[in-house]
Amino acid sequence: MRSALRKPFRELWNLRECWPTLEPMEDVHIPLDKPWLSVADICEYMDVSTFVVTSVLRSGELPAVKFGREWRVARVDFEAWLNEQRRGSTARSEHPSPATG
Repeated sequence: MRSALRKPFRELWNLRECWPTLEPMEDVHIPLDKPWLSVADICEYMDVSTFVVTSVLRSGELPAVKFGREWRVARVDFEAWLNEQRRGSTARSEHPSPATG
């Protein structure tokens, strides 16, 4: 029953049909003057918990260095990672997997 409800919703909100002339996303630039960001800086910017940020750092998905007990992320690496995530989410919405669409 659940899949029967989801399919019409997916069809209604298909981005390619609703907005066929979408422009490519512009890159995000972090408006901070610091070359290195702390976990707290990223949490504040992204409005997420420290658990979320440290999970991404521990997984190695976001490049970082650890000084003692503190993580630091180069601002340019964070910008690049964030833009890559945005482009990846756009590609996934444009090309749904065979199981979902």
